[in-house]
Amino acid sequence: MCIHGHIDGKPIEDVDEQLREFGVTLIDSEVECAQERMLAGSRSGVGAAVVINRTPRTETPWGRRFESVRALGHLLMDSYRQGALGAASAPYAQPWTRRRSGAFAAEFLLPSEALHGDARSLDSLALPETFEQILDRFGVGATTAAYHLWDRGLLSSSDVRDHLIDRFSSVGR
Repeated sequence: MCIHGHIDGKPIEDVDEQLREFGVTLIDSEVECAQERMLAGSRSGVGAAVVINRTPRTETPWGRRFESVRALGHLLMDSYRQGALGAASAPYAQPWTRRRSGAFAAEFLLPSEALHGDARSLDSLALPETFEQILDRFGVGATTAAYHLWDRGLLSSSDVRDHLIDRFSSVGR
């Protein structure tokens, strides 16, 4: 399956369009929630929908993008039970499906292919200017980018990862 706009490690420009191409209805809710950032559901033969609730995280462009793609990850990878599927991005969600959908979203938005192509050496992507360029180019947040770099073996230590998160998470991204 070819994903529109995601060829050769290029950034996904329009996440909403990608969801529509998968047949997913995306709804921006006016409901303000402290914890539930996203809800995803599908019924066999009926269709799939994603609801993005208003939270401090989803009010950021990168947070909304991430939660939208996390929902897509649930819709593509979670199991149907009695013809239905439901998932939420909340503290009480199943930990393994939450981690899996988060890893899916990170790879979808920030493809390893692009990272490895840009890395000149270990920690080269952690240079402040380079890291900021990654955040801007791929439309992801600092935590997503730092963990994804760490998971892909592109950072020398968890201290480097945590420093990136501490330094860039508070920047109004």
